Amino acid sequence: MTPNPLISKSAFLRFLECPRYGWLYRNRPDLVDMTQSRIARQGEEVEKLAQGLFEKGTKVLWKGASEDTKRMLNDGTPVIYQATFKTEKYLAKADILVRDADGTRWHLYEVKSTTREKAEHIQDLCFQAITFESAGLKLASVNLIYINNQYVFDAKKGLDIKQFFITQDLSEKIEKNKTKVADAMERAHAVLTSPEEPHPKILIKNFKYKATPRFEDYYWQGVPEYSIYDIGRITKRELTKLMEKGMTTIIELPNGYFKQDFKNLQIEVTKEQKPFIDYGRIAETLATFHYPLYFLDYETINPAIPMFDGNRPYRMICFQYSVHVKRAPGSDLEHVEFLHLNPDNPIPHLLKRLRSDIGDKGTVLVWFELFEKTRNKEMAKDYPEYREFLESVNERIYDLMKIVDEGMLEDYHFKGSASLKNVLPVLVPELSYEGLGVRHGHDAMDTWHELMEGGIIDREKAIRDMLEYCGQDTLAMVRILEVVEKKAG
Repeated sequence: MTPNPLISKSAFLRFLECPRYGWLYRNRPDLVDMTQSRIARQGEEVEKLAQGLFEKGTKVLWKGASEDTKRMLNDGTPVIYQATFKTEKYLAKADILVRDADGTRWHLYEVKSTTREKAEHIQDLCFQAITFESAGLKLASVNLIYINNQYVFDAKKGLDIKQFFITQDLSEKIEKNKTKVADAMERAHAVLTSPEEPHPKILIKNFKYKATPRFEDYYWQGVPEYSIYDIGRITKRELTKLMEKGMTTIIELPNGYFKQDFKNLQIEVTKEQKPFIDYGRIAETLATFHYPLYFLDYETINPAIPMFDGNRPYRMICFQYSVHVKRAPGSDLEHVEFLHLNPDNPIPHLLKRLRSDIGDKGTVLVWFELFEKTRNKEMAKDYPEYREFLESVNERIYDLMKIVDEGMLEDYHFKGSASLKNVLPVLVPELSYEGLGVRHGHDAMDTWHELMEGGIIDREKAIRDMLEYCGQDTLAMVRILEVVEKKAG
């Protein structure tokens, strides 16, 4: 337990999500992954770009940051990056501080890589404003800088940061929320600096910031297996009501407790400890499939800073796909794949290959159709020569996830999730992502970025890992369908 009496803005924001989350983040560094994620690196890149909106500033030294900040405040520095302030209880840094024309006040700018103002931005800026003013800084305004998602990148002209960013003066909102946030800061300080771990009644199912497996394991210790947290799409309000009634596990709930049928079905199969199979609906679904069957999966990136001409911020770019093909019942399984490894836009190359790999007839099977269908619509808009083909693919798509998500097949081991990563180990335990060099979509994003930037030493291994991961996603759908067909007779 650290004796440090200060709490940072990061710990405070996590406290607002969940007191236990904030306490562990601050006091158990052994549970926190200190390596920087691609999202964090992207945030830094956006912040550096935003610095260009002002006259060249001076960055505060990392060592002795608060003292270096004081020196800059006193020596007339007009623009300061990463200005750092401490009070007896709080520590905060400003992305950008700009000296007002009167020379005595400052304009505070917080840079976010989002495309709109969010509620947590108000809490974030309130924490900074309260800390800075308590440290003696006079603020002229409090501002948020975020990304303009309507900006279209012109490769010939280069990135226009004045069009890329939107600056919003939030001074009035910050002033209105200061009292409420100041009270929350006091509560947070008391909890986060206590030697005792907090144990709130309600935990959070999803963290805003990626946590390590060891962090999540520790966070959830003491929560029983097949707890009410495992109920699919359960709300915080529903969790609170169940906790107030003293119910913590699914088997304690009476049948028919919820209004939604899929939640009640989960209660029943968990109590019975055996799967539920709707043979009729599955048979009807399978009868709609037409051979050949194409099992399709895309890998994408969505950079905040556009990489290619004509792109907007966060435009999803398909750079890889895997397709497994079943030409007819009982036929051998075929596999085709694509991975773009050149520095230009992958999409035209991908579409040319995909057009030759997927025919005009046959059902296209995916897992979570909204993703693939949306990508196809976006690519059809940008590349009209492929519109007819992509519209045909979308018309032929069937989402295999529906078999689980719509209650045709339910197993208590799914724990209320229809995610491929949750369903596969239950239905096809011999096919695992464990041991793969790339195991998640965000790993694929990071690896592709590093391949493009030349940051990987063993390039051939990285390419093999990428191909193996994407191929496993479509092979997983093949094997799951085989199991469903067998279960349904």
